[in-house]
Amino acid sequence: MSKLALGTVQFGTDYGINSGVKVDPKEVTNIINFARNNGISLLDTAQLYGSSEKVLGDVNTQDFDIVTKSRGFDNEVITEKEASFVIADLHKSLSLLKQKSLYAFLVHHGEDLLKPGGEMIFNQLQSLKEQGLANKIGVSAYIDNQLIEIIDRFDFDIIQLPMNILDSRLIDNGLLNKIFSKGIEIHTRSVFLQGLLLM
Repeated sequence: MSKLALGTVQFGTDYGINSGVKVDPKEVTNIINFARNNGISLLDTAQLYGSSEKVLGDVNTQDFDIVTKSRGFDNEVITEKEASFVIADLHKSLSLLKQKSLYAFLVHHGEDLLKPGGEMIFNQLQSLKEQGLANKIGVSAYIDNQLIEIIDRFDFDIIQLPMNILDSRLIDNGLLNKIFSKGIEIHTRSVFLQGLLLM
């Protein structure tokens, strides 16, 4: 797997401080081919990224490792029925992406795991991993006290976190070492602050 990943939120929705415009489908093909030709083999997407998953499925990305994420859970208590939505989410993602399995499937909002019943979401993720539908399971989170609780309570393979040259909290507060010591794979996002650091 490549050390660089391509974030695809702008393939499916208007996003970013730089231009905030959804990428034209023809340009998506050019970007994917550029990534492929330059050794980038990991794509990051999510159900909450508009049509991003469908766009990726339509441009022949079967040779890429793909990380996607579940829906967000609005209710303050996670019921067994709501937790089961994770299974439906993964199957929907596989269909849109035209993939048989994923490199990783993440909980999109880490705080959902800490709600009453949140452990049922984790249990569903484990089941999907055991079925071979996702090679790894994880969570997208922010650097705060919730992250510490998530790390202590759940045995995840991957944690996706914000980190860039202006934000070194992950290093300064010792969390990077704690995550690393548990053998958890770290994926950083917002490396260029949605393009702000490139302006």
